[in-house]
Amino acid sequence: MVVAIRADPAQALYPKWLIEVERKRAEAELCRARAEEARTQVAARAARAATAQAAALRSLARAATAQAEAVARIAAILERAPQLSNSQALTDREPDTT
Repeated sequence: MVVAIRADPAQALYPKWLIEVERKRAEAELCRARAEEARTQVAARAARAATAQAAALRSLARAATAQAEAVARIAAILERAPQLSNSQALTDREPDTT
């Protein structure tokens, strides 16, 4: 009775040490690919954060513009206020009876 031993066909063609080297090379390549995937995920998160920051800065700029316009209107009113009070004071005086 003959017993057939099934050997790995790769082992029949290549030495065991070469198979081990190729396995380790493939594992290293997989590790590099996973690291690259992690880097791209971090870059995507950073891009989303930058987009959110840009939107916040745009809102801040709009608020600063509105504030500056309000201050300009207040300044214009205050510039006219002494003129208005002086002219009102002249017209509100009682006639001089002396």
